[in-house]
Amino acid sequence: MVGLNAGISFVPFGPTVTPPTAWVVTGSLNIGRSEHTQTTLADGRVLAAGGISSLGVEASAELYDAAGAVATLTGVMTTGRFGHTATLLQNGTVLVAGGENASGTTLTSAELYDPVTGLFAPTGSLGIARAFHTATLLASGKVLIAGGDTLSTPIKETELYDPIAGTFGGVSSMNVARDNFVTGLFVGGPLDGKVIVAGGNVSSPLTSAELYDPTSNSFATTGSMMFARARGVGAMLNTGKFLVAGGGLATDDDGATSELFDPVSLTFSQTALASGLTAAHLTGTATVLPDGLVALVGGTILPSGDITDITNIYDPNTGEYLPLFRMNHPREVAAASLLSNGQVLATGGDTDLGLNSTSAELLH
Repeated sequence: MVGLNAGISFVPFGPTVTPPTAWVVTGSLNIGRSEHTQTTLADGRVLAAGGISSLGVEASAELYDAAGAVATLTGVMTTGRFGHTATLLQNGTVLVAGGENASGTTLTSAELYDPVTGLFAPTGSLGIARAFHTATLLASGKVLIAGGDTLSTPIKETELYDPIAGTFGGVSSMNVARDNFVTGLFVGGPLDGKVIVAGGNVSSPLTSAELYDPTSNSFATTGSMMFARARGVGAMLNTGKFLVAGGGLATDDDGATSELFDPVSLTFSQTALASGLTAAHLTGTATVLPDGLVALVGGTILPSGDITDITNIYDPNTGEYLPLFRMNHPREVAAASLLSNGQVLATGGDTDLGLNSTSAELLH
């Protein structure tokens, strides 16, 4: 699953923005896949890698070209994987790490995708096998690999990937073991360079949150969320606050709530309490748009577990959600990423077309 693990720089925006209002069907993937990763490359193409298809766990990858609205197969990973992470490094390559393979083994392997050659190559191995973890690109260019699970048991250990040495090291631990949680990198403000981790653990959702300090390579507990939640979505806002929304609550009720973490007070407070958020977006996605709005897309609705096509747009200016609109296809465990033209590309997932869909659409 993708993790929301890229820092968003502060971009001023005015009180009036023009939100997107529709999804438009675009070129399809070559292979139907769910629980895959999707990464926008420096040249604007989008790398979709791994996941689960009708044939099993995929090692395949493909590139989507927004200009031609077409996806083409590219290099094959050294092993099939899902529940992994894919992180765009400062040198333009993509680090793919961990996940599970077809036999259900949690992986320590990692590899690099080179968009120039179109090939994957092994890189240093993780110190601890993990899946459903997060990967956050730090200002230093290193990647913080945090938590996840091994054989369905949450872990608290973290490690750093050094792209210069091509190795993992710098092991530290969170205060709480967690998987299926959300993370965000603060850029500017009082927590500049630090990483927030919040919630997680499908079997017993958490309210707890922690802050990672790259200077000391350590975690410290911070204010707790108002609701225990796992497999929700998170987004670092252009206001400097961190939005956490949806997910599965500890009560198994509909997690159609959201809250903001304030980097000054170090506390969470509920937002859009009485209106707006209409879906839990469990296993959905959250994407920050160029104007600062946040698109919360798809996933499942609790307690029914039905796949949803709902798109909720959060406006940080007002703290409210704009009127909802819908995708062309409901989808869960799909992938979404921001394109260089400001549109959002959503691909694959389990949809009304069936499991491991090839369908793709663009948010306009």
